[in-house]
Parts: sequence; C-alpha cells; structure tokens
Amino acid sequence: MKQPKLFFGIIIWLCLWVVPQKVLAQATSQSIIQTEYLDTYTLDYTQSVAVSREITLTNQTAELYVSEYELTFTNANRLADLVVFEGENPAAFEKVQEGEVLRVRIKLAKPAIGLGAKISFRVEYRLINYLNRSGVSSELFVPLSSPSGKENLVGYRVVVKTPADFPALGISKPRVSVVNSQTYEWSDLLNFDKKALYISFSKRAYYKVRLNYVLTNRSLYPRQLTVPLVPDGTYQKMYLEELYPQPDKVSLDADANFLATYTVPANSVQKILFSGYVELFSTPRESVRRYWLKELNEEALARYLTQESFWHLETATLKDPAVEVLSNSLKIYEYVIDKLDYDTARINQDLKRMGAEWIYHNPDQAVCMEYTDLFIALSREKGFPSREVVGYAITDNQSLLPSSFLGDVLHAWPEHYDRARQTWMPIDPTWADTSGIDYYSSFDLSHLSLVYHGKDPNYPLPPGVYKTDPQSQDVLVQGVSALPKATNSLSVETPLKISFRKNREGTFPIALESQSNHFLYEIKLTLKDSQNQEVLSSQLLSVIAPLSRREIILKIPKNKLRQAGTGTYILFANKQKLKAIDYTVRNEIGYYFEKYRLALFGLGFVLLVYFLVKWRF
Repeated sequence: MKQPKLFFGIIIWLCLWVVPQKVLAQATSQSIIQTEYLDTYTLDYTQSVAVSREITLTNQTAELYVSEYELTFTNANRLADLVVFEGENPAAFEKVQEGEVLRVRIKLAKPAIGLGAKISFRVEYRLINYLNRSGVSSELFVPLSSPSGKENLVGYRVVVKTPADFPALGISKPRVSVVNSQTYEWSDLLNFDKKALYISFSKRAYYKVRLNYVLTNRSLYPRQLTVPLVPDGTYQKMYLEELYPQPDKVSLDADANFLATYTVPANSVQKILFSGYVELFSTPRESVRRYWLKELNEEALARYLTQESFWHLETATLKDPAVEVLSNSLKIYEYVIDKLDYDTARINQDLKRMGAEWIYHNPDQAVCMEYTDLFIALSREKGFPSREVVGYAITDNQSLLPSSFLGDVLHAWPEHYDRARQTWMPIDPTWADTSGIDYYSSFDLSHLSLVYHGKDPNYPLPPGVYKTDPQSQDVLVQGVSALPKATNSLSVETPLKISFRKNREGTFPIALESQSNHFLYEIKLTLKDSQNQEVLSSQLLSVIAPLSRREIILKIPKNKLRQAGTGTYILFANKQKLKAIDYTVRNEIGYYFEKYRLALFGLGFVLLVYFLVKWRF
C-alpha cells in the first residue's frame, strides 16, 4: 500500500528528557499519550478561513511525559498569523521553513506529568485564499491529520462556523453529524478512512462559459467541420447565450454531445464563439435520468463495454490476482486509487496520453487521463458500462486538485452507468487520490463537462484544442451569482393545408425547430381537432437541443378519418399551442383529384391544344 498524500499533516515530536535511553526504547513501541483533536474552521465573506486546532493530551504513563509537540504544515504559503496558546496564555514555539513545508515546534510550559494528567493547547492561524468561492456556491476542503505511533487518538471532531446569512450546507463528505443554526459538526471522524472532508455550501453552482474555436481548412475544396459545444448532463444544465456565426446544423450524437457543424470555405479559417451558462447540481437531474433510461437498453449499453484504444488490457494483466477479484465499480475505483500515483513531472507541452495497459506497468507516472483510462478499461472488462468525460475543473489548488488534459489545462474523469439507479454516475479517481476526498459516493460542484467519449476516446476533441496559437486561452469559466431566464420557444413548419383519404391512415409531417436557450426534454406533441378537441395523434419527443431541427411524422389512424369534410387541426407541444392547420377529408375520387389535379389540368391543356391544332389543320 502506498503512502497517503496529505496536503496538511500532523507529526507529534516527543521530548522525553528525564528518562534513560533504555526506557525511551521501551516507550517508543507503544502509545504513551491519548490525544483528542478539535478543529474549528470559521468562515466569513472572504476566501480566507480562520482555523483553530485544540489538542488535548492525556498521559498514559507515570514515567514519561511530553514537553514538546511538533506540527507540520505543507502548502505553508497559504498560512498566516500563526499563534499558539497554552490555556489562555501564549505558548512559545519555533518555526522552521523547508521549502513549502513548515514545522512548528511547540514548547509546553506545564507538561502533563503523571498517569492520567491532561494538558490542552491551541494553535490558531489563517488560511489565505483557501475557501473556493464561485458565484452562489463555496467549497471547503478540511484536511484530516494522522496521529503518530506514540499517541492513541481517542477523539476527533471538526466544527465549521458560517455567518448568519451564509448559504446552507449542500454537500457533505462524510455526512454532517450535528447542525445547529450556522454551526456544523463532524463528531465521528475516528472511523472515517479518508484524508479530508469535502463541504459545499449550496446545492447548485452557476458558471459563465466562453469558448473560442478556430477551424482551419487548407484544402482546395469547402469542408464541413464539427465542434462540440457545452452539453447537458446528469448533473449539468446548459443555457445558450450566443453562438456566432450560426452553424449549418446542430445535432446530438449517441453520447449526447452537443455538436455544431460549419461549412468552412477552401483555404480559409473560421472563428467561432460560444457563450453560455452552466448550472451544476448536487443531485442527478430526473429529466436527464429518464432520457438515458429510455435510450440505454442492454443492447445500447453494449457500446460502453467494448475495448478501444487506451481502454485495452492484455490477458496477462487481467489475470493479475488483484485485478481478478474486482467485482464492482467501487472496488475498481479503489484499486485505481491504490495502484496509481500522480506524476506532476509529466505536465508539460509534450504530454501524451498513454492508456490503460501502459499505466498498469508504470503506475507511478499517472495523470488524470490514465486514472480515467484504467478505470474504464477495467470496468468494461468486468461488464460495467463506462465512458470518459473531458471538461473543465474549477480549482484554486492545482497541487491538491490537478488538471492535466491536453488543451486549456482541462481535466478528465470517468462515468459509470449505475444499473440500480439507472443513470450515469461521475467519479474522479484522480482527485480522490490527490486530495483524499471521496469522489465515488457523491460528486461536487466543480466539474463542468465539455465532451463525452463512449465509443471513441479521441472524438469529439474537446473545446480548447481548436486553435492556431498554442498560448491562447480558449476555455474561460467564471463563477456567477445568477442565471439567465429559461426560454421555451419552439417553431413548427407544416403544410398550410393538408388532405386525407377517407377511412385510410393519414400522415402529418412536422418540422420542429427550437429557439429555446436550453435543452427541452419529454415534449409531447399532440394533434387535436379544433371543433371537438378530440386527440387525433400524439408522440413523445425525448429531447430537442437549442437551434436544432427535428422532422417528425404524426400518424392519424383511419378510424379518426371516417367522415368527409373540412376543419382545423391544432398542434400542441405539451400545453403550448404551436399552430392551426386547415384539413380536408375526401373520398377516393376527390382525394386523387385533389392530389393530381395539376397533372390532370396539364394533361387536359395538352389534349385541348392537340385537338385545336388537329381541328385547324
């Protein structure tokens, strides 16, 4: 098992000044004190956080005592205003800086001497720019300490205090123990096996997104090129603000990527601008879950079980005993975290994706792509549908929560299809490994999806790689406090008038186009007779994307066309009236006369001319 990666650690340093060396050797093989930690994080309206750690030591031996205690901080560049109190009095301490590591050695004026004796002291400091604030949401990472082998940790509590009008707690990993007004307490951390708490205030987060694309066509002929826009997702809702210029068409592929297609003239460059908003949710969106439930039967899920480039493992690898016992997605997630180590040295302009088999043999050289590739390859081999997500990860601490995908420092993570919940579930083994946060049982409000890769690990390429200048920033994401109003606007094209044959099934063609600024799900199209409000036909459209066009055929059963005559049909989308269309139901002769009347008139005209010419000559 590899050593855990902490961005805050605690080390106890024991000075046993009054005992012989042989007694010290005996004592170091067992814990000589009981320790209790109480960490309090106090938030305000800035990104800085006031921290207080109260440490209580109880002596478990009459022969030894603790006169000094050492705390070690990494990422010490965020640490400020550190003070120590023993009781209510300031305590003496020394600071030793070693790169980004700060060692704080506390000298106890009144050490606990004697069996059962107690001493408490308090360390206070501020963490600068530590709270991740993004619009309406705020995220807090609380590192958890590991005791030394010489102390027995018997109590570990974390308390977080917020201002009176601060957003309510949205996500908590693990679940909060006590909520008292604006104070939150986690009191059962002795049995929590992760390295940090994750806390999100707010159940939603809002972001403004701007994407730039440069499409280059060096050929002698026009080419159609396609780029992915920001898609919808299980935990994500997109609002379109602007897409310039307008594309030839937009479409959704089998992974629900939102694609825009442009015709780029020969030997030219086309610049494209997308701007919009994204709303991230802490719980799955029910409308999207139902969409995938309809789309993904077992046959459709099979496309997420195939071996592809980067998602391939050799037979010898699969026979590894540690791999053979992996029986579910959680065990695969834990295996990937335990096996791989993040390698910051690979993050440079020459970064290349290596794939699952390579990282299995080189586990200490992983970046987010390989964490994702190994999880997907193992999941598919074990029969668990999975796919890759490439997106933008919002983080202020790259050493804790790194991004390493090609392009504008994007991030990659996997999704697995949970058959029990019947939805896609995102996970992040990379961030779980580097931060110690649980990214399996729940997610966060910091992962913004840009493309989904189900069948092809390379297509579509994500935004941020369509560029001519490698230094340009083409993915811009900013937290905001409000979203635009959702607009629901559909236009429809139908024949101005339509005729049907009496006692025969009829077809009613519709071309539906969305001017809405977001995805619309479960649109029920209903055709009614305006006179008696009888429903003649209905069809459920599972989804329609902004700017997209869908052509639909409604079928009218013959028992609805028994009477010849005229009238008006009304087309509805859910309860919204779209259009009124005049119709005629004709008998056989009348129907064919109406259908072929132009041809008949033309034939009649030709015959008339023929007879006039013949009669004249």
